[in-house]
Amino acid sequence: MATTALTLQTVVRTGLNPSLVAAASGDGNVFDNSSKRVFLWVDNQDASPTTVSIDTPNDVDGISIPSKDISVPAGAARLIGPFPEMYNQYDSDNSIEQAVLVTYSSVTSLTVGAIYLPVAAA
Repeated sequence: MATTALTLQTVVRTGLNPSLVAAASGDGNVFDNSSKRVFLWVDNQDASPTTVSIDTPNDVDGISIPSKDISVPAGAARLIGPFPEMYNQYDSDNSIEQAVLVTYSSVTSLTVGAIYLPVAAA
C-alpha cells in the first residue's frame, strides 16, 4: 500500500478556506516539506481521540529518533508544524524528495490538509 500525497494549500492575505480530505488509512499521508513552512491541519470529528504520528526517519549516534505523536481530542482540530529537516524523507514511490510521512491511530471522521505559509511579500 502506498502513501497518499496531500496537495499544499497556500495561505493568502484574502484568507484560505482550506480543503480538507479524508485521512489515508494504512501507510498514511505525505506532503512536500522542501520549504519547511508547511503545517498539517487535522480535524477529528470522531467520538474518540486519535493520535497523529509524524515519522522521523533519522537517528543520532545510532539511536533512532522516535516518531512525534500528537493527540487530537474528539471533536477538535489541531494545526501541527512546521517541520524541520529532520522529518524529511522520500515518500513510498520516491516522487517527493523531502516528504513528511504522517500516520493515524484511527481515520474515522478524520480529515486533513497540508497548509503552506509563504514568506510575506510587500
